[in-house]
Order: sequence, then structure tokens, then C-alpha cells
Amino acid sequence: TLRSEVAGQVRVEARFGLGQDGPSLGTESVDFVPGPPSALGSTVRITAEGRLWQDGETSAKVHVTVRDEHGNLRAGGGDDVFLVSSAGTISPIEDHGDGSYTAMITSTVPGPIRVTGHLGTDASGPELGWAVATFHPIVADAGQSTLEVDANDVRRTGGVDYFTFTATVRDSRGDPWDDPADEVHFTTDRGELTIAERLPDGRFRVTLSSLVGGDATVRAYLEHVSAENLVGEVTVRFEVPPAVSIEILDPHLVDNQAGAVGFALLAVARQPRQVGDERGARACE
Repeated sequence: TLRSEVAGQVRVEARFGLGQDGPSLGTESVDFVPGPPSALGSTVRITAEGRLWQDGETSAKVHVTVRDEHGNLRAGGGDDVFLVSSAGTISPIEDHGDGSYTAMITSTVPGPIRVTGHLGTDASGPELGWAVATFHPIVADAGQSTLEVDANDVRRTGGVDYFTFTATVRDSRGDPWDDPADEVHFTTDRGELTIAERLPDGRFRVTLSSLVGGDATVRAYLEHVSAENLVGEVTVRFEVPPAVSIEILDPHLVDNQAGAVGFALLAVARQPRQVGDERGARACE
């Protein structure tokens, strides 16, 4: 009697004598087929290409392998497999005809989702195994958002430099995120910032000006001014304003009614003209 716990073809040969060196009396091949499907050797696992998002489109693949109690793959396929999940949507199951079965799962809610495989047509059948897929939330993400200074919009007016900064809010995937409820806050350690202007596609813009030369660092924060909400920081340099010269043009002696003596001066303050500077000499008394 020949028994086997391994499925497949077995070749049996009979030889004359007590050893294996005797003449062959004949051979016969026997095919051992897998036993009934069993939860003991079957498995359920989940794979995904990249991070899973709660967008209802990003999908994970559920793999089910059906074996008999000795671990032999049910290579012929055709077994009834049922999948149940704690959330999300599961596609129809595909039978590959080799003991393996696959389905896709998507979700519009974040968090871990447990998928359980059963033998049969519903969840009352024997459990084949389970696996977990974790879907990540799609929300405004400070780490993905950006802050940039517009190099084409650096201007000088009246001896004052102006820099324009744009913060772009992005979601967890790095895509532009435009939610009217979101706010971006800007800070600077030098100069003055205008009130943030909301632009389309999740962008916010401010202008920085300063009468004092030196470096200025502008930071943008999503929702709250805190380290974990930092969108980014950019440092720019303000040029030192040119020195102002004063020229005395017309000094003359005056005497008031109280008998005090003083001088009246007519002076002109001059500042070197610069590119883009509309200011010239200014008279003052």
C-alpha cells in the first residue's frame, strides 16, 4: 500500500531480488491529488504598490491560497472562496485555476481594514486566514506644502525693497489642496508683511518690505504657528539704504521779540537716485 501527503505523480518500480540491483519487473505511475480544501494550510495576504490612500481609487490586492490539510496546493482551483472586510469595497474574486485567488480592495475612509477569507459562499464557512490593509487619510499636509519667494517680483520703490512670497498648500499625496477652511500664517523677523491674500489652487501670497537693511527670514505655517505645522522658511536680504546728505543753503541771523538770537537755515536733504527710485531731492526747514 502506497500513501502520500504530497500531491503529484509517483513512479513505482518492482525489481526481482532483495535489493535494488535486481532486474526490473515493471513500473507504474500513480497520481496523488490534493485532499479537500482546509483552513489549516490556506493563507490570506495583502499587497500594495506604494501607500494606500482613502480616495476610493488606490487599491490593494488580496491574495488567497487554498491548500489541503497537508499543505498541498489545490492546483485545480474551482473552490468557493468568500471575502469579508471591516470597511471598504472588495471587487469580485478571480479564480486563477491553480489554487490561488485574488481580489482588489479600495476605501474612502482612512484606517486599518481587516480582510478575512472563508471557504464557501458566505462568511459562515471555515476561515482561511486574514490580513490588514491600512489606508491613509488625504488631508492638508504642512510637510508636503511649500513656501517660495518670487524671484521675478523683487522690486524697489522709494528706496524700499519689496519681496513677494507664495505658500502652496498640498495634501498628503503632494497634490494641490484648496479648502476654504484652511489658513496659512506668515511670520518675519525683519520688516513688515502684508495681510495674506488667498489665491486659487490652495495658494497664499504676502509681500515683505523693510526700511532696514539685512537678512529677513519669512516662515509659513499651516493653521497654527508651531514647529509641526511649519510649511517652510525662506531668507532674503534687504540692501542697506543709501546715506542721506544735508546741504545748508541759506543761513541767516534772526532776532525774536524776546531778545534771543538764533539762525534760520534752509537745507536740502539729498539721497542718491537709484534704479526704480522715483524720489529726488526733498527740501526741508
